[in-house]
Amino acid sequence: MCFPSWLFTTCHLCLQRGWSALPPLSSFASKFPNDFSQCHVPAMVIESLCWWYPVLSTPGGSCSLSPCHKVDPDIWVDASSSWGISLVVGNQWAAWRLWEGWKHGNRDIAWAELVTLELGILWFFQSDFSDLEVMVKGGNTRVISAFNKG
Repeated sequence: MCFPSWLFTTCHLCLQRGWSALPPLSSFASKFPNDFSQCHVPAMVIESLCWWYPVLSTPGGSCSLSPCHKVDPDIWVDASSSWGISLVVGNQWAAWRLWEGWKHGNRDIAWAELVTLELGILWFFQSDFSDLEVMVKGGNTRVISAFNKG
């Protein structure tokens, strides 16, 4: 697969284990107007707490506060509303056709690009990388900015 470089923007993602488990907790904490209010605990908060419990229960666990090491594993992500999504990592690639009727509700091209980005990040994590700033090339800076915000 060959992508013209002018179509893509280089963006950096900061990948740290547990990063994606923090936004539901901070969002939930912000919903309490005072010390006496009560809120229903959303499922995402419970999932985040289940993820953090064993991490925080492990003795001697630590995380460096030094700046992340920057890497460029040559990750390219893209989506096409008429065909599907594609991911290129170095000399490996994968492409998936989107199902007919995929574009409904809140699903649009940004959703498809975000799915592609998430697949790239999942590939990166399954390769046992963490605590890195990773360069990702994609055509939608809005999607990567949303990903960085959680």
